[in-house]
This record gives sequence, C-alpha cells and structure tokens, in this order.
Amino acid sequence: QYSASLKKWFKVQVYSPEKYYFFTIFLDITREKEESRELENFFSINLDLLCIANLDGQFLKLNRAWEDILGYSINELENSRFLDFVHPEDMNSTLEAMSKLGNNEIVLNFVNRYRSNNGTYRFIEWRSKPFGNLIYAAARDITEHIEMEIALANEKQRLVDIIEGTNVGTWEWNVQTGETVFNERWAEIIGYTLEEISPISIDTWMKYANPDDLKESQKLLKKHFNKELDYYEFESRMKHKDGSWVWVSDRGRVSVWDKDGKPLLMYGTHQDTTERKRIEERLKQSEENFRTFFETIDDMIFIANSDGKIFFTNSSVTKKLGYSEDEL
Repeated sequence: QYSASLKKWFKVQVYSPEKYYFFTIFLDITREKEESRELENFFSINLDLLCIANLDGQFLKLNRAWEDILGYSINELENSRFLDFVHPEDMNSTLEAMSKLGNNEIVLNFVNRYRSNNGTYRFIEWRSKPFGNLIYAAARDITEHIEMEIALANEKQRLVDIIEGTNVGTWEWNVQTGETVFNERWAEIIGYTLEEISPISIDTWMKYANPDDLKESQKLLKKHFNKELDYYEFESRMKHKDGSWVWVSDRGRVSVWDKDGKPLLMYGTHQDTTERKRIEERLKQSEENFRTFFETIDDMIFIANSDGKIFFTNSSVTKKLGYSEDEL
C-alpha cells in the first residue's frame, strides 16, 4: 500500500481476533521498495545480458538487453526453457556448465550460441553463480569479436598458404631490441634448420650475410628508416651450409613505428634467387659472345624492324660504307 500523504510504502497486515474487531499492522517498507526500484532500474537499463534462471533450464527473469540481442520479447523468453535456444553443437558443454552450477560451482567465461528470432546464432559469454536452485548470470554478446577472430584466423591461414605456395622465407624484426623471428624456409634457403641456427636474432642474419653486401644493405635500411624509401629491398649473398654463396632477394617494410617516429617492428621475406642469377649470368655471357662474334665477323650485318628502321649494325658496316652508327 502506498500512502500519498505520507509518501511511504507500507506492508499492511490485518487480523481479526473476534467478530466486529480487528487490528492492523503497518510495516514501513519504503527503504526496501526504493532499493528494489533502484535494483529494477539497474537491471532493466544494464547493457549486459542479465538473467535469473533455475537449474531445470528455465529463464525466470531477464533484462531488456535480451530483446535487443536475440530479438524476442521478454514475455517470450521468461518462463521459456533457455536450453531450447542453445545451438545443438553446444548442448553438451552447456549441460556440463549447468552440472557445475548444480554442484555450487561458479562458471566464468563460458561461451555458447543462442538462436535469435531471425534464425541466426549469437555467441554469448557467461559469468554465472548458483544460489540454491537459482542461477544468477551476467552475459555479453561476443558475436562480432568471434567473427573477427575467425576472419583473422582465415586471413592468417591464407597468408600462410600464400607464403608456402611462393616458397619464401619470412622474417620479423624488432628493430629496437634486435629480437627476430624466422620461419623454417628462411633457414632452409641457406641449408639449415631453425634449430641449427638458434638462438635467433638480427646477428643471425649478419652472421651468414656476405660482408661486402652488408654496407649497401645498411644504406638502404637507413633510407627506409628515414622514410626516404617506402620499402627496403636488396639482393645479397648468404653463406650456405655447404660453403657456397646463395643469392637472396630480401624485401621488407616497417609496419609499426614508436611515438617518436622510430622504427619498431619490421616484417619481410627472403627468396632464393640463386638460379635466376645463374640464368642472368649465362644470358649476359651469351650476349657478350653474340656481340664479340658479330663485331669480329667480316660480313656486314643489319638488324632492323618491320618498317625497315635499323637499330643494330656491326662494325663492318661502318667500316665498309663509311657511315657512323648514329647516322645509320
């Protein structure tokens, strides 16, 4: 009973000991009522998913946040079996969590999926505490977080597949501390396993790099660190386990800078270009042999395009016809 004149709430008890007589007891419950209202307001406006359920799997009381997340009305959810909304694949783990609560254990950070009104499932993370036959729980919707983790995992796997497909070594370098991470392919290029060249640091790369190439490499790195170059790219020689030199195309880029604008984290790749270098060397030698042959032969040789425009002659042409190369 609320008394408007007194502005107080009362719990009223009436008792009749005999006919025509009764007495009334008014208990002032204003404080309790106010606390209950405050608790109810907090319960209703809380952004977290709050609920009270029983160990039989039924919702007893929920706040309005459930309507926003699952799309059902509070009336539809209250007195419904929450197990009916759980994803079939999560049923066993949910029953295990309920069993723990039944044994008076607190369940923290438990995640399962709940069916929403549109048929999709939302990932819900729970913090639950038992009290007698009741479960008091606070939960939150972590669907976006889970989907982001899945997307990142897929992206990471795609990058791994691409790296494996291109057969390149990868490296990560903390420029400030010197800490370095190589993948197995990085070590394979110079004939080792990662275990054989451990412990790994930036000194590991310098140990196997050709000393003559390090100077130019350092110049290019400095230019990249000063942001004069968007990328660091250099082709250098590295000492193979068998004593030979292998050519490696080294590419990288600083992806994280500290607050002072200094390079912090750098990522890159190593690609074995030894065979390409050999092919280039053979082509260069072949071209030199070609030019030597045509320059020493006595016959006049012209090379022209389909319009008749000359773009190469040998020395016999200039000697015998008297024109210079530029004139021809």
